[in-house]
Amino acid sequence: MKKIESLSEYRALLGENKKTHNGIDKNCFLLPSGMEKFISAGKVYYRSYDQGILIFIDENSYYNLYYYIEKGSCFPVFSCEKPVLIEELSQNGSRDAYIAANEARLKAAGFGFYRKSFQYEIGIGAEEPQRFCTAEDEQAVKASGFRYDTACYADFRPQIISLWKESLDFGDISGDDLALELSQDEELLTVISGDGAVACTYLYEIVGRDVSEGRHVVTNPSYYRKGLGSFVLGLTLDHLRAEGIKRHYTWIHEQNIPSVRMHERLGFLQNGRSSIQYILK
Repeated sequence: MKKIESLSEYRALLGENKKTHNGIDKNCFLLPSGMEKFISAGKVYYRSYDQGILIFIDENSYYNLYYYIEKGSCFPVFSCEKPVLIEELSQNGSRDAYIAANEARLKAAGFGFYRKSFQYEIGIGAEEPQRFCTAEDEQAVKASGFRYDTACYADFRPQIISLWKESLDFGDISGDDLALELSQDEELLTVISGDGAVACTYLYEIVGRDVSEGRHVVTNPSYYRKGLGSFVLGLTLDHLRAEGIKRHYTWIHEQNIPSVRMHERLGFLQNGRSSIQYILK
């Protein structure tokens, strides 16, 4: 596995790969600026095969894999020192037939199905008049002895990481990866209970000039059925709108029915985008 040192090197590799193969199948939809960020961080590697080229992005305890291989060829068979994750995206079913056909060659190379998710989104621009979290909602939460903050991550870091590791299915993502994810560009809104315990957290990220992505809503099991998930999500949407964000989206696993219902109650709708992930262990 060789490290890619610059965006120009990455482009040259893909250009040469395209010249020497008869049509290319790929799963990479990253913009050059997105790939450049990973290259600058020293996280991008590649392997060349007769079928094409594989791009690995190091996510600490696993790799994200982007492939550029010849149409109709078998998928390269390889081993790796840590798990490898492949994600296939589709918009309004545009790639569903390809993904279904491609699954067979991924399985032949040792990959197994991991999970399927759907993207949900909501418009939150200034033209949307309603507040997502009303004054009555805030009063009710405060009256129950809770307080909330967007800047308390450092103080409650161990509690938050422990809560997330226990509550979310991160597969092969380690606690170190989770800590790194929480310390990068994302913002965190945390509801703290009156006894000092972390009751609910919501991680989100500004991903464009007026677009944000919700990453995870996690509620401490000790505080289920108190409406904290809806509260923290609604409060975040109001905050984002005040910051000039017009569209907010999130990915939800198809089996996470409670999260689907919570988001739909606030007005989120499926936008036709889906994701299927495969993993090689």
